[in-house]
Amino acid sequence: MKYPLDCEENFEKSFLFWLAKYVKFKLNSLSNKELKNPQALAEVNFALAKGVKNIEELDALAKKARNAGLSGINTYFNPLKKVFEYLNFYKLYSLKQIDEELIVEVLASITGALSDASKKNYRIAVINFFDFLDKQNEEDEKAHIFNINLKNWAGI
Repeated sequence: MKYPLDCEENFEKSFLFWLAKYVKFKLNSLSNKELKNPQALAEVNFALAKGVKNIEELDALAKKARNAGLSGINTYFNPLKKVFEYLNFYKLYSLKQIDEELIVEVLASITGALSDASKKNYRIAVINFFDFLDKQNEEDEKAHIFNINLKNWAGI
């Protein structure tokens, strides 16, 4: 199902909505060969389907999924949580204000002291998230395309 990009009353809630959708998508597309607790994963999926109230609740659900055996979720969620926190600092009014230049600026702040491997994980997580958004948002039969590829990001 597709949703308008700015589907909630403000930037923070809209970004959180999309981040929760993305986490749910990743939980169900990551390898589950090490899943130890299928019931916990089902509970996380159910909670994500109902929606989350804040980033702390989403963080707790991601941790619950990781503890159930889906350790790969951290590779995607943790960088995006940081991006979420930094973007909220900018007091944006719409997700449409996000462009590659802003993402590069945010990543420069977040990843300064990280290893190259961690920077690559951040890059992959951000590209995958915005690619997901490109495909899932729709309003008036049109999608907002971010086209964020970070090819010229000097971070790595």
